[in-house]
Amino acid sequence: MLKLLCLLIFSPVVFAQNTELQCIHVLPIQMRYLQRHVNFTKITPDLEKRTIEQFLKRLDGSKFILLEADYQEISRNMQGIFEKTRRQDCSPLIKAQEAYLKRVEERLTFAKNYLGAGFKLNPTAKIKTDPKARTRPKSKAEADAGFINELQYEVANYVSTDISLENAKKHVTRGYERLFQHVRDTKVRDI
Repeated sequence: MLKLLCLLIFSPVVFAQNTELQCIHVLPIQMRYLQRHVNFTKITPDLEKRTIEQFLKRLDGSKFILLEADYQEISRNMQGIFEKTRRQDCSPLIKAQEAYLKRVEERLTFAKNYLGAGFKLNPTAKIKTDPKARTRPKSKAEADAGFINELQYEVANYVSTDISLENAKKHVTRGYERLFQHVRDTKVRDI
């Protein structure tokens, strides 16, 4: 009797732990969401457009990582995303994550090189703190130039709290290493 009771109690827990979220699950989740949504009760072109915009905003809201070309490519790949996920094709999401990972790795490499032995604080460096006021960089050179100011800003924030310049550089670099590790280790089910 105790075995049966344990089986009944713990079976759903074990099942839930073994069930991986996969592309096949997206459509039922999406439809259930629409049943409960206040403004949208069915899939429309406007809903798709808004979904893509929100996906891209969540992917790189800072506008420091993805280039404009990456953004446009991901947007193109995401067109028809509801139909694609209905057919269990989540490849646009996977490709977006791969592009993001590539750019995060580039930012990490750049940060490590820039914050090397020759780094000096530039008191005139300025950034736009509001991502809405920023534009996505059009080229890698433009991205690097904007990122230099971001790195200056981040290091200056640490130094302003009485952390040494060397430790400030380490903190900033560690932050980008963690970001890279997080993006690299993101599982398909989480995407």
